[in-house]
Amino acid sequence: MPNTVDDLKVGYVTTLRFNSVVLSCTVVLCLSCNGQGAHAGGLLCPCGNGHRCVNSVCRASCESGECSDESRCVLFDEVDLAVCLPLGEPLGLQMDGPKLPMPVDLLWSIEDSSCFVAPRNEVAQSFLQFLDALGGRAQVALRTAVVTSEVAGLRADPAQTTSAGCYEERIRLCTADDDCDRELQSAGWTCNHLAVGQATGQNGSINSWCLFPCKGDSDCFGEFCSADEDGLDGACGSSACAVAGPGECASLCSLSSSGCVMPPASAGCLVSVGPILEGESLDMFRCLAVPAPVSGGIDQNLGHLWHVVDPSGPNARVAEQFLRPWADLAVVFLAKEDDCSVDPGFSSPSFTCDEDKDCPAGPNGASVCKVDPYFSQMSGKEIKLCHGVIKKDYYNKSCNLLGEYRGVEHHNCAYDADCEDCQTDADCQEWWACDANGKCRPRAFGLLPSISTFQHPAGNPIFSLAPIAPFREKLLSLKEEPLQVFVAGILGDGLALPPDEDGTELPSLISQGCLEKENLVACQAFAKAREKATPECVQEPMTPGCETYRSVKLDCIRECYVASFGDPENPVLGGNTYISYTDGFGKAYLSHRLIRFVQLFGPAGAVYNLNAPGGIRAALLDIADRLNKRIYRACLPDGYSPEVTVLLLRHLPGEDARTADGVSPDAASGNDAGAGVDEGAQSTASYPGELLTQGPDGDYEILPSWYACCPEGDPDCSNSGPAIQFHAMVKAGTTFEVVYVQ
Repeated sequence: MPNTVDDLKVGYVTTLRFNSVVLSCTVVLCLSCNGQGAHAGGLLCPCGNGHRCVNSVCRASCESGECSDESRCVLFDEVDLAVCLPLGEPLGLQMDGPKLPMPVDLLWSIEDSSCFVAPRNEVAQSFLQFLDALGGRAQVALRTAVVTSEVAGLRADPAQTTSAGCYEERIRLCTADDDCDRELQSAGWTCNHLAVGQATGQNGSINSWCLFPCKGDSDCFGEFCSADEDGLDGACGSSACAVAGPGECASLCSLSSSGCVMPPASAGCLVSVGPILEGESLDMFRCLAVPAPVSGGIDQNLGHLWHVVDPSGPNARVAEQFLRPWADLAVVFLAKEDDCSVDPGFSSPSFTCDEDKDCPAGPNGASVCKVDPYFSQMSGKEIKLCHGVIKKDYYNKSCNLLGEYRGVEHHNCAYDADCEDCQTDADCQEWWACDANGKCRPRAFGLLPSISTFQHPAGNPIFSLAPIAPFREKLLSLKEEPLQVFVAGILGDGLALPPDEDGTELPSLISQGCLEKENLVACQAFAKAREKATPECVQEPMTPGCETYRSVKLDCIRECYVASFGDPENPVLGGNTYISYTDGFGKAYLSHRLIRFVQLFGPAGAVYNLNAPGGIRAALLDIADRLNKRIYRACLPDGYSPEVTVLLLRHLPGEDARTADGVSPDAASGNDAGAGVDEGAQSTASYPGELLTQGPDGDYEILPSWYACCPEGDPDCSNSGPAIQFHAMVKAGTTFEVVYVQ
């Protein structure tokens, strides 16, 4: 009886290394034609009747007969193939893999808020270490934060100084200067705080802070230059604290002498740096990582990012230069606030206009002037409004309070509360609820009077933001294969920390008030989960096995933040609310839309907390590791031609890749290939493996050529070889068998 494909006899196992990930490949190929023709690098064997050409070798068919005692019958139902293969014969040929590391086009979207200096400095100072870990041939660019700041759309103007007022501060609970000195164990600090009764926000965020006043730069050197184990400034890793001075990273005294400011890592850079860095110019990344701040802008990370790479947009020429067809595209967001990309169809009566230049962002921006039918009908005359822009006070209340634009009809009905019908809370978006009138309204934001200055009644939601899902499709459209796109975000988010000694959740910014509010469903769920959780998970949510508890707690942290930020009864407290804090990077606010966007990419997306332990440096090293492990192509062995059928079997990590006759791969390639084999047996061991399907809807396709499949030592070859294009990422340690059949 013929054996199944699971019993396929294979040769020795070879190993192909992809940087830090190993893909073991068992390759089946032979270099003779069994006496019936010469093998010529993939030419077909001229096999006679009763034989089939398998791996350039003529094999006896065994559909209707048995093989000799020295061979075994292997059956492939899928291609109507059954042939005899000799026992113990080494058929291996080392696979010629792609020349890794893979090239990558690395596009950064870095928030340009004027006081976002420390996180940007960290990226600048960690970049070369990140690049070494990545090991790839990278091109790097930074998108502009405001589309009118540069025609090319890529940032090229580094910051030379830190904006006034961006003082080095430390968030501490204080009411007097002595409290700061005691908390920071250093003299000379002053306490700044809000009015009595406003010491903490409604989610537990502290509303007082300590400032270190200075009279000269030397005051700041001594206080903020923190030596690491090598004696260098821990904040920049370049200068010894004993000699740190102006331009050498240690904090400087501001011109107003009100406090110390941290110089940008880009200080001393050229006024303009090339917008695309590669090769030796990658050393200049520190100059791009800290862009000159743009005042008055609204963070539209997604919208402006697409503006930079849109092949049909105003930046098309530079986008084509940056996006190399053969390279992966990696997008990294660094932000402490949320995305506020406005849908181009949204219009507000606050912005009347006659032409595009009258609109915020100007004629080259995302805002355009056009007739608005709805307001023209209401007014009885033609009304032109700016489309694609929102009032600054909407943004100041956090984009978490705004809805997504869903078309003109839906947008117009929002002005008179004649839309957003619902029956249950499930009909509404996250953090919204169905009210007594059957309308979706923000669950925890109150009436939001400052947002609804022109709506009747006040409190109707604003549907102004661009939906995030289409931006994913736009990015994927830039590459032939979706697997070539990777997105990461180092963003503002909550930290699921242990509670204080007195049992409160203040370190995680969950107030008791949030736990008691019935309309905060995520916090109600967390309160119940905490009652049932193990003491280990409550005391240390990062413990392995506590993932569910940690996730529920994080949901409550986010909901409590949003509820506190949007409470109109306490606008001062809302304005000072944050979701996480560290002395190194300061306050962070919930980047919820960006988090959701990155998560849309599944395994090809990674979210990191800006204020998590390890900071930005750890996040960058993990991003490099993930990019190194992105394997979705592999070069086919010699002998392939378009006329042959390729059979590909996959063995998952941990499966025993023995030969089918029970001989280990090493033994099969040695002199005593048949050792330990029962010579009279047709099969003595099974060889597990899943036969993958080929085709656009299958597991893989064959690429006629791929630049990486060139002979060793010839990276610039013009005649590249064929490759396997997988339709899903290959897991490390996976083993494949490649069989050519004619």
